Amino acid sequence: MRRVLKGATAALAVLALAAVSPGVAHAGSAAEPPPTGPPPASASSDGQGGAGLPEGWRLTGKGEGKELVWTSSDPVPMGDARVEFHAGDRLLGRPVAARDGRSFRLPLRGARIGSGRELKVLAAGRRLDEAGSGA
Repeated sequence: MRRVLKGATAALAVLALAAVSPGVAHAGSAAEPPPTGPPPASASSDGQGGAGLPEGWRLTGKGEGKELVWTSSDPVPMGDARVEFHAGDRLLGRPVAARDGRSFRLPLRGARIGSGRELKVLAAGRRLDEAGSGA
């Protein structure tokens, strides 16, 4: 009886670890190869602020598949803090990190981002997308 309980406990522990592992959560983000150079300038003029996006930001996809992407010049160290995209004081969402540790993608699902000048990336209240931020 004890062997059965120990085996069941071990199996549950492994399942619990697999459920919270960040590697598993980001496994699906490897479908697209990471960018190798600076992000292309967006030429969008659809009211989403694509033409006025700050350096490092771009819009990809169309319609419901549109994504907001930020790429850091350096890898962003992964810690306990979640990376968040904001437009001014409004939280847009929590993007998915690419395996390269530099690119982060947020599906917009029809949401509007407003002015590109207000976009920012935060983790634990610290701004990651400004020059000299140490990201």
